[in-house]
Amino acid sequence: MSDPRSFSLECSIQRGAFSDERIVSIPNPGGEAYVGIASRQYCWKENDTPLGETEPNEGETIEGKVAARVIKANGSGKVLVSIPDGEVIAVRPEQLKRRPQGVSPSVPV
Repeated sequence: MSDPRSFSLECSIQRGAFSDERIVSIPNPGGEAYVGIASRQYCWKENDTPLGETEPNEGETIEGKVAARVIKANGSGKVLVSIPDGEVIAVRPEQLKRRPQGVSPSVPV
């Protein structure tokens, strides 16, 4: 059974320094994007398919999604979510998308 707090956020994705690491850029309600890191297993392409081991190509940026877990609505029209790098960020409710399949059930994010 899926966790009702589990969602995804649209983001831009680039390769990171390590083979499984991806750099994600999540639009911020304040205008500036939040930039963090995530394991490839927490990321999907726009069409909801998991990223391949070599995706995106070196130097390439693609649009996709990253896993997020709702912590709570903060009362100001924003929702606090936990993302794979351990940060808690505020997003607009309309940024929350259905989480694609393919994340291990043991993954807490």
